[in-house]
Amino acid sequence: MEKEIVLISGGTGAIGLTFARALVESGRQVVILGRGRTKPVSDAVDQVEFERGKKNLLYGYHCDVSDEKSMSETLHQYFFNGFLSPFVGCMGLRRFQGGCS
Repeated sequence: MEKEIVLISGGTGAIGLTFARALVESGRQVVILGRGRTKPVSDAVDQVEFERGKKNLLYGYHCDVSDEKSMSETLHQYFFNGFLSPFVGCMGLRRFQGGCS
């Protein structure tokens, strides 16, 4: 059986990167998804690889999980290969600014 790949949405934020660091440190393969608002996805990957001294365990893709088309395209392009198993949802929730009518 192939090694599981952990998918973390919101992977460029503080909570997502904390999960990614811990999983990479334990030798797990990790994919982070992020919009890149906090930091570019590639910068987040480089940061964790540098800190942990481990290459080829962390991959990152730009993806807005609140956008159905973006999420669908990302999943179809990269992940529907049967190896993706655990999922960690760390995406932030936008506060509703309008009133109720």
